[in-house]
Amino acid sequence: LGINLGKNKHSTDETADYEKGIAQLGPYADYLVVNISSPNTPGLRALQKREPIRRLLKAAIRARDNISPLMRVDGIRGGNVDGRDIPLFVKIAPDISSEEMEDIAAAVIEIGVDGMVISNTSNQRPSGLLSKAS
Repeated sequence: LGINLGKNKHSTDETADYEKGIAQLGPYADYLVVNISSPNTPGLRALQKREPIRRLLKAAIRARDNISPLMRVDGIRGGNVDGRDIPLFVKIAPDISSEEMEDIAAAVIEIGVDGMVISNTSNQRPSGLLSKAS
């Protein structure tokens, strides 16, 4: 079971939204996705900048690692109810700049995220697309 986490639309503390989702749903997950790419959530893509993504991913890893050991078969922190480690991925947008790509890559490597999901819906419509906009 993959759990795709995002911030609430009107949130004033997006990090807390992800932490709460991980704490409540993480024990049941085979993997977790920190989604910072939804084009429909105001301000979400701002989390793809260097400091916001570092802060968010550190908090997400911490929340994942703090899942109650009572829910683990082997008593080790950070796993799901089946006792397996829970990989944490970050989902990014397709419409990012080279600077944002570098920021995201640096954060993912530094913090030790397990992988990336690329990508979500684009905010841009290529001029060569032949079908009508819906």
